[in-house]
Amino acid sequence: QGALTGWYSQGGDLHVLHQHPMAVASARAAIAMAEDAGLAVNWYTGTRWLVRRMDHRVAREADVVGCRPEVARLEDQTSGPDKLLLIATARDRAILDGVARAMPVDLRAQTSNPTYLEVTRADVDKAAALAAHCAARGIPAESVLAMGDGRNDLGMLAFAGTSVAPANAHPAVRAAAHLLTSSNDDDGVARALHLLVP
Repeated sequence: QGALTGWYSQGGDLHVLHQHPMAVASARAAIAMAEDAGLAVNWYTGTRWLVRRMDHRVAREADVVGCRPEVARLEDQTSGPDKLLLIATARDRAILDGVARAMPVDLRAQTSNPTYLEVTRADVDKAAALAAHCAARGIPAESVLAMGDGRNDLGMLAFAGTSVAPANAHPAVRAAAHLLTSSNDDDGVARALHLLVP
C-alpha cells in the first residue's frame, strides 16, 4: 500500500528502503472502530502479519497470499503498523465507506477490492512510494510500467508512463489504464509483461 518499500535478497531477507508506520494511538482507534463494525482486522508491520483471531475472512486472505498470520493481542503492540487491512463479508461490504469516512484524520483508508479497506498514514499511498523510489534512482515516470486492479491503485497508475489493468479490475481502474490484459486468474500479469517487456 506504499507504507513499506524494500527488496528481498536471494536468501529471503527483507531490506527496507522506506517504512512509514502510523501512530499506535491512531491504529488502536481504527481497530476499535473496525471491530465495532464487525470487520476482521489485519495488522502488518515489516514482515509480520498479526491478527486477533483466525476467522473465515482471514483464512481466505491467507489462502490467497500463501502464508499464515500470527495470532496476537493487537492491543499489546507498542509501535504502530505500516498498514491495517480491514475485511468485511460480502454481505457487510457497504459498511466500509462509513468506516473509511470515520478514520482519524492522520490516516487514509482506501478500498482495494469490494470487501477490503486498506489503512495507512494519510501521507502514504502507492503513488507516493513509487514516485519517491523513482526519484531516488533517477527513473523518469515515463519509463515506469505499473499494473493494478483496485481503486487504491489509481494514483500509481496515473504516475506511470504505461499503466495496465487486468480484465477483473474495478471499472474505474480499467477506464484509467492505458492497456488491458486478461484477468489475474488467467495470467494477466505474465501476458502483459510478455507483450511489453523486451
